[in-house]
Amino acid sequence: LNGCTKSDTITAKVKPLPLVKATAITPICEGDALCLNTDNAGSNAIYSWTGPNFTSSSQTPKRANATAAMSGQYKIVVTLNGCIAKDSVNTLVHAKPSFNVIVTKGSCTNSIVNSDASISLVNVLNGIKYDLVNGKSYTGNKTVSTATTIPSSGIILNNIANPDSVDYYSIRVFDISGCFKDSTFKLNRQTCACDGASPVVIPESQNICKGDTFQVVHGYVDAGYTVDWYDAQGNLLLK
Repeated sequence: LNGCTKSDTITAKVKPLPLVKATAITPICEGDALCLNTDNAGSNAIYSWTGPNFTSSSQTPKRANATAAMSGQYKIVVTLNGCIAKDSVNTLVHAKPSFNVIVTKGSCTNSIVNSDASISLVNVLNGIKYDLVNGKSYTGNKTVSTATTIPSSGIILNNIANPDSVDYYSIRVFDISGCFKDSTFKLNRQTCACDGASPVVIPESQNICKGDTFQVVHGYVDAGYTVDWYDAQGNLLLK
């Protein structure tokens, strides 16, 4: 000023932005844990995650029992020494297949149970393949690439013989991504009985002496039925 000069100095320090790199294990299946992660920005760093119905201040938050509604974009804001860095990651949670199992017992021919019981899948949503095993839990080793395609009829097992008591089955149904759902069910023994009234035999019993002749025995049944006669040892006497 007016030919005079004066000087001074100022020190400027440029602080580095905190480390931030949002990652996630994705895609995952419904029911798995949705795990988020970002770089460790230092002991004084502040983390702020936001996402679908979600907030967290953890560096590595986890959402247990994930659902399809948790799919979407998750954003992370890291603050360190007054500096802010941001990143985001997209996630996808596949919904498990849904289905119902229909177990049909064997049909009856009079008192005989036919070997035509069946197991069907109905109301299948997102499922494309299945694996069926005997037992109260799934013990198979199939994957979506090796399992059996669900038939258009939905019938996955037929011509099943009547069980001695009860047979248990377990099924695993896969979607196209490999996610699966298990279900256990049972086939109960079928019991068939002849329709109509029991036959009436007249006389029901008779006592005779050696050398005498048996009285004529009459059997009466409902219309449409026939009578077979057997002796006490089960030998067929007359049809």
